Order: sequence, then structure tokens, then C-alpha cells
Amino acid sequence: MTNLFNPDILFENHTNLPANELMISSLREGCLNHLFRMAGTKPIQEETMRRPFLETIPKRGRPSLETIAKKRTLKELYKELNEFTDSKDKKLITLLPHEMTRVSPFGIDSRRFTDQRVYDRKTICDSESWGRLTLQGLALSIFDEEILMVLLYLMKKNKNLYFQTSFYEICDIKNIYVRRDSCTAIWKSLEKLTGTLIKIETRQDIEKNRIKALFHLVDDAVLREGTSQIYITINKYFFIFWERNLVTYINLTKRLELRGDIAKALHRFLEGQSGFQVSGRKNLALMQIAETLNLESEELYTLRRQIRNAIGELVNKKYLMQCSGINKYDTVFFQRLRKKKANRDFYRRRNGVVSN
Repeated sequence: MTNLFNPDILFENHTNLPANELMISSLREGCLNHLFRMAGTKPIQEETMRRPFLETIPKRGRPSLETIAKKRTLKELYKELNEFTDSKDKKLITLLPHEMTRVSPFGIDSRRFTDQRVYDRKTICDSESWGRLTLQGLALSIFDEEILMVLLYLMKKNKNLYFQTSFYEICDIKNIYVRRDSCTAIWKSLEKLTGTLIKIETRQDIEKNRIKALFHLVDDAVLREGTSQIYITINKYFFIFWERNLVTYINLTKRLELRGDIAKALHRFLEGQSGFQVSGRKNLALMQIAETLNLESEELYTLRRQIRNAIGELVNKKYLMQCSGINKYDTVFFQRLRKKKANRDFYRRRNGVVSN
């Protein structure tokens, strides 16, 4: 029988111990671990290794976990924080065709009136240079435009005209509580988006007596009974423009931060102006802005007050500079905050402008 206390065997087997025991154990502890292993019991080091490493450090002057592992700069900490940021806190990007950012079928009215208005044929825009846009059915509001933007964001996310969503997902994107009133408002908006008929004609189409586009904004919206799941089918009109890259990408996160309907419509209009995205400046007449935003007031002082309040909200949300406003000649000046170089280069490449 082998003598377990033979010093030659002890010293010989100590060299074959695991690597963690070689690093943290002394020769005596290694020999004892060998004896315990031969006897079929747990080594001492395996029991001590279970204790947290911080327990061996005095409480006074104890370093933090970050300094024990690695000293990181503030930039590295922010980068790590962004990697674990929830997706709803990140910037959401939706899209709209170029035409719908400048000539929009969505009117700026109170919701209690827009729910009751039904048009047999209403001309939204009739421009000699551009063409004509008419609407047939229930009147559309800015809230309906917001729901459409959320659906177009989900279309881009799912990369398909047909996708499944729910009231919970739509409310989560809009950052609102899931309540009966909010779900009812979303479903009524889907009813109007699927029921209202949009007709777009260019000036060339009118001269040749042909129709350019006749469509519903949303083809189908099916609510599964007893659940909150909704099956959506977006019209092919949006897919054609998206496929040909004839769309304007809009920051949906910035849009949802705005409260006023006129401010939302003005934000959508400015996002569709390629020159404004590159240079950050835009000057337009007051009546031209009012016609573009579908403002129905005929009094100049009312239009000035409405547009001035909308500009003030965009200034508070860090979208426009404080020098933006209206002069005594009823010319509206827009000055955007300076964007980062990467964003400016993106808009230059998208609009075919070569940067030096």
C-alpha cells in the first residue's frame, strides 16, 4: 500500500495541480489539497474560490468593480451604455413620398369635427405648376398622419407591405399608455386610412386627361377577435416610391415629441425640403406656408399667430434656431440648428450634391 504521507509523492503530485491552485496556493496548501483529493473530499482552494474577490479587500479604500477589471474612459462608458439602451429610446426613422411632404391630404382641424366630415370630392391642392390632389371619404387629420407614419416605420422594419402588429406595439412607439380610449382612437384612424380615397394628378396628367394615382393609404386592417393583434397591408403606392428611393426619411422620434398639429405639419414639410436639409436655411411667403399646411383661416393675423407658435415649438425642441420667424413683409425665415458633418454628407449624397 502506498504511503500517502510520503514527501516525494507530495512534491511530485503538487506539480500536476490545476492552474488556479498553482497561482493562488502555497506549497503547503497544495500538498493538503492533494491529500484531500486522494481521500475523496473537496480541496480547500475550491471552497475559498467561491467567496467573492471583494471580500478579501478591506472596506476602506475598496476599489470599484470597473477599476478592478479595467480603467475605462468616459467615451468608452458612454459607448457601452448605448449598446444596452432600449430600442424605444433610439431614434426611429420613418418615410413618406416626396409629394406627400409638400402636398398633404391631412388637414389641421379639431378631431371632433374631422370624425364627422365626409367629402364626396374635396380638392386639397390645385396648383398650376404641380397638379391636383383630391380626397373622397372621411376627412383625415394630423393624428391619422401620425398613425400612417408609425405603420410605414413598421413596414420598413418588417421589409414587407403585409405585417402583423398590435395596439401595444403602436402605443409603445407613440410612447402613450395602452388604454381603451387610445386603442379606440387608433382603430378609428385605421378605418379612415382604409376608407378614404386619394387621387393624385400631375399637371401633365391633367392635360392628357389621365390619372396618375388613385389609391387608399392602407389596403387592409384586420383585427383578430378577442386579441389586440392587427394585420396590416400597406398600399403598393408607398412601396413603389420606397423601391425607387423617392421618399423622404423623417425622424419619427422628433415628430412624436411635438404637441401642436401645425408644428407637426411644419416639421413634415421642412423635412421634405432637400435644400433646407443641406443648407439649413429656407425663406417662403406666409400664404405659401399656409396653403401647404392646409390652414383654413383667411385672416392674416390668425395665420401669423399660428405659424409663429409652431416655429416657437420647433425652437424649443431644438429643431430650429431662435432667429427663425416672420418679418413685416410676411416672409417666413427658417434657420435650422447646425447638423453634424456625417448627417450633412448623407443629405448631400442623397440629393446628388458632391461635397468637396
